[in-house]
Order: sequence, then C-alpha cells, then structure tokens
Amino acid sequence: MLPENEAERLSALRRYEILDTPPEPAFDRIAEMAANFFHVPMAGVSLVDEDRVWFKSRVGINVHQTARDAGLCSSAMLSQGVYHLSDAAHDQRAVRHSFVADLGIRFYAAAPLRTHESLNLGTVWVLDQNPRELAPEEPVTGAMPSELEPQPSTKALDDTRNKPSDR
Repeated sequence: MLPENEAERLSALRRYEILDTPPEPAFDRIAEMAANFFHVPMAGVSLVDEDRVWFKSRVGINVHQTARDAGLCSSAMLSQGVYHLSDAAHDQRAVRHSFVADLGIRFYAAAPLRTHESLNLGTVWVLDQNPRELAPEEPVTGAMPSELEPQPSTKALDDTRNKPSDR
C-alpha cells in the first residue's frame, strides 16, 4: 500500500539527496539514543524509496536495507503516529517478515520521519527479540526532531547559489 502523496514524498526524498550516503553523526546519535532510551538492542533511522527501506543509521543490526514490500518500516511510515507491534511473532502484519522469521524480532516500534511539509520519508525505529508493550513513560512521537530534519545536500545548496539571478 502506498501513501496518497507518494509522488510528492519521493520527490522530497530525492531533493534531500540522502539515500546511499555515508553515516552521519546526527543520525547515528538518534539511533543510539533510541536504543538506550527504550533499552533495546537494535534501533535505527530508515528512509523508504520506491523499492526498498534503506537504513541511514542502525545500532545492533548488520542489515543495510530490505525490500520495501517486506519492510516493517514501510507499514510504519504510512501512519501519522507511533506504529508498534508488541509481539510480531503473533501479529499477522509481520509474522512473515524476514526480521521476525530470521532474526527472531518480537517487538517493533517506529515513528515516521516527517518533513516540515508533513511528508513521511522513513522512520526512527526500535527492535527487540523479546515481546513488550510501550510503557506510558516512553513518549514516542510522530514529529521529526528538528536535528533530524534532512538538510539538502551541499551540492544542492551549491547548485542553488550558482544559478544566475533574475535581475
């Protein structure tokens, strides 16, 4: 299932020129903070393009991407708030997912990475091999932390600066 604004969302994702880029400290900090805050062994930041879920940052997992149609993050990205599975092994939405079947993932929670234009580009997520509920004191929100707002690449900024003026 695709969001109604898929073309606009993909255009925004491309505009940020962030796919397939090297690790960045801001994204790595968010993944590490999420893992520590939720006391889980795995966390990350994902971006969803036409065909895949690509992990911009990840902690505790050595997977760089998954197919979009099989990605837990693809489902989470469609929500406007927190998406979570308390026990993915018993949830029909995820029971066939490779992370559940092959890695033994039981708990999954994610919030969309949303631009200031309200376009969901991906998610900030946490995983655990033990089932659990989100506790009330675990305030996960769907809003993108300002330090995670993707910035257009330096190349895109340079291209803008080098355009002739309309004077």
